[in-house]
Amino acid sequence: MARAYSSDVLRLDYLSRDGEVVLRLLREVVPQDISVTPKEPHWIRCQEWDVESQRVERDAEMTEEEKGDLLEVLVLRTKLIYLVLEGIIDSFFGRPLPQVTVSKERDRRPKEAKVDELRKTKEEYRLLYGGAGQAKLREELAALEERKSRREVTCGNCERVQEEGERFMRCKKCWDSLQRNVTYCGKDCQTADWKSRHKGICGKPLSSLNSVLAATRPRQSPFQSPQTSQFPPPTNGFQRTPQLVMHIRLLDTEPEFDYILHVGLSDPAKISIPQGPVRELFRAARFKAFVEGDREAYTQMSHFLIWFVRARLDDVKRRWDLKNAVTVMKTEFAFPELRMEMRKCQDVQWRDESRRP
Repeated sequence: MARAYSSDVLRLDYLSRDGEVVLRLLREVVPQDISVTPKEPHWIRCQEWDVESQRVERDAEMTEEEKGDLLEVLVLRTKLIYLVLEGIIDSFFGRPLPQVTVSKERDRRPKEAKVDELRKTKEEYRLLYGGAGQAKLREELAALEERKSRREVTCGNCERVQEEGERFMRCKKCWDSLQRNVTYCGKDCQTADWKSRHKGICGKPLSSLNSVLAATRPRQSPFQSPQTSQFPPPTNGFQRTPQLVMHIRLLDTEPEFDYILHVGLSDPAKISIPQGPVRELFRAARFKAFVEGDREAYTQMSHFLIWFVRARLDDVKRRWDLKNAVTVMKTEFAFPELRMEMRKCQDVQWRDESRRP
């Protein structure tokens, strides 16, 4: 159902139309202000979902559980779009596609209904296969049980997989009231998850957007970003590109570095300028470029970076591709004329007696 409500975005003919389509999606999902952690969920607009949600609000006959299911669809739609974007970005860098864990809702029917269905299935197999129907059904049921035995049980907090011979504890309230299977590898993990996540949904149907978000949010973020940023929100109408936003996030995570250069290798180069007035001037230009969108400051900063790398012979010793670095910087700042402006800085440097950048 979530895939159905993502058809406006997750279509191959749409995503492969041109690169601008993917860039528009990235601009949609990447927040401009990363100086603080977002407190409200962000949705990618969908006309079909808007129509459906209005219908749900007017439908007095819908149960709270049904409304909760539709809210979960909205959460899953957003997750699917983010996941596809993550896979597209990974493919640009030749990385393997992300692994997705899919969980299936447990069968909540009463025992009598299950027995009745089995009786009907036996009759169908007798009509289809005659005398061999019973043996055929046993064979398929055995295969089903074998597949079930290979299912992984994971801890609801640390996500450790249950090993052979081990039996994780289960939240009794969730199972008895809703047949919701929430497992933990031990008391410590159960307590930790209770404080951070499970308390708000324990034994309760997911009938509100907040409860759905609490139940489906990741336990551990693959990218731990800091609570505050070195760079406040952009000013003067400046719009950061998704690449620049990610660059800022990386610098906030490792503030000891001054810049991240993409030099044509699998891992980017982390540049650290020695302490002193030069570093202070560089960081002042970086701040002006990243916050105010000042192209002159960005040009001077870019020119200095290339000079700094060449002065240390990193391009020779480590085989760094500086042309690739400048190309990425052009894209990062949406500045096609960057290379030409850097040449002007180079001319000024050559006229200086000390060849200072």
